[in-house]
Amino acid sequence: FVLLLLTARMLQDVGRARASERVRRLAEAQPAVAVRVSDGASGTVPLGALAVGDHVLVAPGAAVPVDGVLVEGASAFDEALLSGESVPVTHATGDEVLAGSINAGHAPVIMRAVRVGQGSALSQIARLLQRAEAERPRVQVLADRVAGYFLTAMLALVAGALAFWWPQDPTRALTVVLALLVATCPCALSLAVPATLAASASRLARRGVLLARADALLRLRDIDTVCFDKTGTLTTGAMRLDHVMPMGGRDTETCRRIAAALEAGSAHPIARALSHDTGDLRAEDLHMRADQGLAGRIGAHDYILGAPEHVAPQVALPPSAPEQTRVLLLEDGAPLALFGLTAEVRPEARSCVGALQGRGLDVELLSGDGEEPVRALARRLGLRRWHARQKPGDKLARVRMLAHRGRHVLAVGDGVNDAPLLAAAQVSVAMASGSALSQASADVLLLGDRLDGLSELLAAARHARVVVAQNLIWAAGYNAVMVPLAFAGWLTPWLGALGMGLSSLVVVANALRLTHPPRSAAPSGSDLRSAPA
Repeated sequence: FVLLLLTARMLQDVGRARASERVRRLAEAQPAVAVRVSDGASGTVPLGALAVGDHVLVAPGAAVPVDGVLVEGASAFDEALLSGESVPVTHATGDEVLAGSINAGHAPVIMRAVRVGQGSALSQIARLLQRAEAERPRVQVLADRVAGYFLTAMLALVAGALAFWWPQDPTRALTVVLALLVATCPCALSLAVPATLAASASRLARRGVLLARADALLRLRDIDTVCFDKTGTLTTGAMRLDHVMPMGGRDTETCRRIAAALEAGSAHPIARALSHDTGDLRAEDLHMRADQGLAGRIGAHDYILGAPEHVAPQVALPPSAPEQTRVLLLEDGAPLALFGLTAEVRPEARSCVGALQGRGLDVELLSGDGEEPVRALARRLGLRRWHARQKPGDKLARVRMLAHRGRHVLAVGDGVNDAPLLAAAQVSVAMASGSALSQASADVLLLGDRLDGLSELLAAARHARVVVAQNLIWAAGYNAVMVPLAFAGWLTPWLGALGMGLSSLVVVANALRLTHPPRSAAPSGSDLRSAPA
């Protein structure tokens, strides 16, 4: 009995341990030191040594150590970790940059620290996460209360049997009391839930779904709303080059090589989408112009690569799809080529959303991206409800509002900005490619990094609810039969022990059926919510 309980607990702790390991890796990935600039000289100092007002140098590809304001230079910053915005944002002198964002440009910048330590945006997100977790209702509270009632009732029953039999036959009274204590041992009742959850966790793990908190399976029964993040969840976080439209005297291949040469060495999504064989082209004097994109020189020509509305707002361009991000290449001030890029939608995203809606669930999209890309993706996936430019606090407020209206939310996300959302939801799912903080906040991890695991999760939840109900009914029926027999003196202690062992064996054997459930069609939403409680 102890072995089975510890095994079930171990399987649950494995998920928590993996989440904790990812949190540790996140902490290690944050810069422990920073380059402080003072009186024209620079030196590396511990992050804790920085004070408000210090000037800090952030090299290309490095993480911003503290919240601050740019005082020298301009660059593109990847803020996906904080805001969910998939496209790097260009900041110039006087603009605020946040700790945790990445300098995705080609040149170093100098910033003045304005918030350090616990005052940074990243720390505020962590505090939102802790507050949301503290408000999560614990299923274990109810279980502990039921266990207390059971123990009280059992002791009262034993006392009653002793009072009834002692005046008649003290020897018989001892036998009856022992039989009652053994026969009513709550082994089957205690094993009903953990054995079922352990078997379900084992089955899901083989299919790429890790239960960080096994009781999430029981909470899935009440889910009626699913909230998705966009970047990294419904999309892959990468961008794809859809088309190249030459506008000058160069062909498509040459235009691609020029753009690739300008973006060589950059790690942001647009640069990866524009990557191409550059041949013998090499860009020089690369620098980021404030609100005017990336500038550089190749051979005898000067080039600028950036958003059309920034680098050449006077140039009339053909209309494009709403979800597209467009980049204009200028040669010596004249338009040379227009590139159209889109975020790559997960191939299974539409079928996943359709399957959830087919179950009768309401599906919403919460994203930090701009309004046009979010609207276009929602239309593409068949989503009627969507919200753009959502900060971590906005997502948290949305889930709380839904909860206030009596809704039960399943949240799916991947970024640090999704951690409060995941913590506040009734059940939360994180992608394997997501941030460590989101994974630590989640009840379930999709190790295969595919949304198909959601169908597996819902099917397993339905089967688990049915088996838990069967086990509890069996345990209650067993006690309803054995207690009167033991009280009447018709059950000896050894028979009570045998019955207790067989009852526990029945519960475990029934739970183990979940390890290899029969393959069948996915249950409908009404089936999921109407499973026995």
